[in-house]
Amino acid sequence: MKVSSNSISLHSSRGHTGPFTVHEIGHEKARPSTTRSTVPHTYNRSVDMNFPTNPVFSYYLIKSGTTKYKLCDILEVTIEARNVKNERKLYGGDFFYAWIHNDELNASAAADVIIDHSNGTYTVKFRLHWTGQVQITIKLIHSSEAVELLKRIRDDHPARFGYLGFFNVPERKKPVTVPCHITKDMHINPEDQFENMTFCDFTDSKTGFPWFCVKPKQTSCDSYFKHKSINWKEGYVDGFLSREENKLTIMP
Repeated sequence: MKVSSNSISLHSSRGHTGPFTVHEIGHEKARPSTTRSTVPHTYNRSVDMNFPTNPVFSYYLIKSGTTKYKLCDILEVTIEARNVKNERKLYGGDFFYAWIHNDELNASAAADVIIDHSNGTYTVKFRLHWTGQVQITIKLIHSSEAVELLKRIRDDHPARFGYLGFFNVPERKKPVTVPCHITKDMHINPEDQFENMTFCDFTDSKTGFPWFCVKPKQTSCDSYFKHKSINWKEGYVDGFLSREENKLTIMP
């Protein structure tokens, strides 16, 4: 699994790419945007890890043929997601981020909504908030394949992150640290010696959110006072990924 610090912008291979001119004539009162990201999909399906979405081949198309708009008009854009073989995707689930901007005015606004049509196409709607030139930028943050992979890692391997719980011990200046997690099936460092492990159950009685710590031998569960996250060695997550999944690029 490759981790990338940069996403790639989509291009407009058909129609006008901008900039667009927004006029002040006949405008209505500006209304704030309500939705800032891709509408989440709720359907279940199998994705093809061998042919993930490729932002180089994917493109967007301006629905309207005009280059002139009024303030507070809605600008609609269609995204077509294409895979690494430059074939149109037949399912959705990609995570796109889209915004309009004018660098000279130092103005920008995220898309009001990105609608996933579950067939490889998406509709992006922008409300035009200022007069003057407008540029569009759309980036693929996660392919649908990467989204499904991240969901599987989250659900199937909750102990991929590590936490240490701190317990006060009478007559000791430094606290004792032990592994903690939302599941008892947590990763235990082989170097740590925990024979006949028992657990302190700190599950929240109101929310039901689970939290467990290995019970330290030196003190009681009541002496727990905090925890912190720790990083496992690099490659821990890669150990339960397939060869195809390891090829996917994941944004941090």
